[in-house]
Amino acid sequence: MITFTNNLVINSRLEEVYDFILECENLPKWNYYVTSVTKVEGEGEGSVYFQRRKNDQQYFKISELVPYQKVVLQSVKSADSPIHFHRVFILSRMVDHSTAIKDVFQVDTEYPSLMEFFFKRKIKKAVADNLQKLKELLENRQTVLQDGRLQTI
Repeated sequence: MITFTNNLVINSRLEEVYDFILECENLPKWNYYVTSVTKVEGEGEGSVYFQRRKNDQQYFKISELVPYQKVVLQSVKSADSPIHFHRVFILSRMVDHSTAIKDVFQVDTEYPSLMEFFFKRKIKKAVADNLQKLKELLENRQTVLQDGRLQTI
């Protein structure tokens, strides 16, 4: 299991950041590795999504919500996807009305621990880079993803 935390401040209102993260169909706009996300069922906590990534696909759900404070995403375990994740976004309003995000990310790749040890730095950097794209998108209304796609809101 790989676990790490990234912290970020976005110069946007907490409500805007929370709502944008909560709408999981926005993931491909700031995560270059995700090519599409489709809602399968539900609203809010318990809703299920299907995501296609560059090399795989999987279902995930919103497993916990605390309005304007926390969004928890968790993969739905299946034989089709060897990678399982649990991701917690904790949001807080800063004095200057910007938004602080603590992103706690856990992923189980089912690889041996030694391999996961070497993957951890690369995965953490990729996740941090994607969070920077989220920041750019919300602050500037556009970003260019690592694969060259221009995304706007």
